[in-house]
Amino acid sequence: MTAAQSTYDALLWELREYGVHRLKHRPTQRRLGELSAPQVQDLTAAIKRLQTKYPRTCTNQLIAVIGKISK
Repeated sequence: MTAAQSTYDALLWELREYGVHRLKHRPTQRRLGELSAPQVQDLTAAIKRLQTKYPRTCTNQLIAVIGKISK
């Protein structure tokens, strides 16, 4: 299953703005569950790219948690 681009974009925005704590939010969990494996990989790569600009929210912890969820 592949999520719509708008779902992916919303998820990336949420995680960029709120960080790992946002993963407790049900709509965030639902959006993450809609992503395909390649989209999860893209999301992880996007968060890594954003780490220098958003160091408080785009953390290694966030990346690790997303990696665990996607498995």
